[in-house]
Amino acid sequence: MTVPELMARLAIPAQTITAIQNIPIPENHAELKDSFFRKTSLFDRFAEADPTGLTVLKLYLHWAFDTKSRYDALGIPEKYFWDSMQDLPIWCEDCLTRYGTPGFKEWGWVGCSLRLEIIRIGRLQYGPNQLSQDVTCGGKYFPADTPILDVHIPAGEALTPSAALASLQQAPDFYSKYFGKQFSLFHCHSWLLAPELKMLLPEQSRIIQFQNLFTVYRADNEERQAEERVFGFLSANPNDYPENTSLQKALKHHLLCGNEITMGAGIRTIG
Repeated sequence: MTVPELMARLAIPAQTITAIQNIPIPENHAELKDSFFRKTSLFDRFAEADPTGLTVLKLYLHWAFDTKSRYDALGIPEKYFWDSMQDLPIWCEDCLTRYGTPGFKEWGWVGCSLRLEIIRIGRLQYGPNQLSQDVTCGGKYFPADTPILDVHIPAGEALTPSAALASLQQAPDFYSKYFGKQFSLFHCHSWLLAPELKMLLPEQSRIIQFQNLFTVYRADNEERQAEERVFGFLSANPNDYPENTSLQKALKHHLLCGNEITMGAGIRTIG
C-alpha cells in the first residue's frame, strides 16, 4: 500500500491532501521517527515548531505503516488498526471546520494511536493507565496506582448506549488476549460526565445514558472542554455562543446565569 492509497482508505479531506503534496519529507526523517516511537524530545521540539502541523501529518501517514506492522506482529486483526487510524481524518476535519484551512493540531493526541498507546475498540478508545489518586466510590476503595483502562470518546457516529456498552464489554478481553494485561476498572475523565449535565438534559438523552455507565467520583474545572465540544470554540462571553441545538441552548443559559460546567471523572468496575 502507498501513502496515497492510505489517505484514500482513511478518507483524508481532499483539501488536506492537496496541502501536503508539496511538503518535503525532512532530511532527518529517520531520526524523527526513532524519536517519535521512543518518545524522546527531538520529535516534540520538531512538532511544536511546525505551525500548521501538516509536516507532522505527512510524517504520520508514512509512519502508519510501522504502526500496521506492530499490529500484525501482535496478531491484532486489521480492523482495529483502521478504526484506530480514524483519528487522522477526524482531526484533519476539525482543523478545516474550526479554522477554514488545512492543518493538523492534535498531533500529540493522535501520536498515541500510532504508538498503540490508544486503541479504538468499537465506539470507544482505550489506553492502559493507573489511578493518579486514591478513589473511594460506591462504598469501594481503589488505591492510587491501581491499573485502569482509560476510556475516551472519539468524534464520529452517535454515542448510543448499546454501542458504548458493547465496546466496554469487548475491551478487557482484547487487552488480555493481545497484550497479556488484566484490568478490573474502567476510568473516564470527560465533559460527558459533568454532573451539571443532569440538570440540563433529560434522563433519556444519550449523554446521560452514557454518564450512567460510570460512577462519577470527582468534578473539576481544569479544562473548558464542554464549551469547546458543544459550541465548537471558546469565548469569554457566553453571549457569543450559538443556540442551534437543545444542548447549546441549555448550556448557554446555564453559563449566562453565572454557572460553570465542569468535567467529571468516573469509574466502572470490570467483571
